[in-house]
Amino acid sequence: GRSVYAPLFSGVFWDMQDVMLEDVERIEVISGPGGTMWGVNAVNGVINIITRGAAATQGSLVALGAASDGLDAAFRQGGQSGNASWRAYGKVLRRSHGETAAGTRVNDAWRQAQLGFRADWERGSDTFTINGNLYRGRPGQPEPGEISVTGTALRLGELDTEGANLTAHWERALDGGGRLSVQAYLDHTRREVPPTFTESLWIADLQLEHTLPAWGRHSLMWGANLRHSWDSVQNSEVIAFLPANEQQTWGSLYAQDELALHPDLSLTVGARIERNDYTGNEFLPTARLAWRMSPRHTVWSALSRTVRAPTRLDVDAFIPGRPPYLLRGGPQVRSEVAKVFEAGYRG
Repeated sequence: GRSVYAPLFSGVFWDMQDVMLEDVERIEVISGPGGTMWGVNAVNGVINIITRGAAATQGSLVALGAASDGLDAAFRQGGQSGNASWRAYGKVLRRSHGETAAGTRVNDAWRQAQLGFRADWERGSDTFTINGNLYRGRPGQPEPGEISVTGTALRLGELDTEGANLTAHWERALDGGGRLSVQAYLDHTRREVPPTFTESLWIADLQLEHTLPAWGRHSLMWGANLRHSWDSVQNSEVIAFLPANEQQTWGSLYAQDELALHPDLSLTVGARIERNDYTGNEFLPTARLAWRMSPRHTVWSALSRTVRAPTRLDVDAFIPGRPPYLLRGGPQVRSEVAKVFEAGYRG
């Protein structure tokens, strides 16, 4: 439910993402464009990590794993009171440094600690969920050799990463099979990468989604999303993000309809309009046709338009950190647009 895409460079800092594996219900890998449901940057696919509800993680659990390169340890405690269920967890990981084929030490040791909780409760047709996480890590940076910028030799130090997030979700089951949900989250991350940059980022996100009761052959849903970020970067001699302090806003509206053309033939059409501060409005439509040849065999095809939007690395980056610049950002950067045709079979 919470995006971990970094607006600094349109990617994921994977060393800051950690989930207690015993809490994972499933991981969905959705191949192909997903712009209508997920917005810009869902170009080649979406990885959706879904954790178990608190009612499915009751009691006590301790997990410990050790190997020649380090150890992982985690605990979890779950409980229940009336219609409410909860769990709390903590975990640590340690990775020792690696070595080259020649036996030279590599500065890639890594240690991280994390705490979190989740609570779920029901009241009539309403379901509430709140969860939060707090973490800090120190991954090492392998030395690629001497780096020289403006005549000064620089060496890589140990990264310092930390973050905290809080997500609240409310969902109501409507008469006729409809559904209404509202989700909000606040996410803070800080990443120090000596000697290049330090970033402190806050993101506030609000999403509304409404699935209407089935109407004839139609299954219609629509939603809206608003996200705002406060980004502050400490620049260096190596790279500068100018301006160093930046606020961005993303807003979108989307709708999708699944039409049953025949008991074994369905057409799904949808579109999202999403606005960002760099390129304005982006249009993300899709159309998918699926034919179920038998209960266990389906063929399908799709047409989609999807977009990778510019980020601060594209627009605000200056290298080196002081003039004269070898690389200079600017507002003329455009979106990357992909028009995609897909065909598939599932059996």
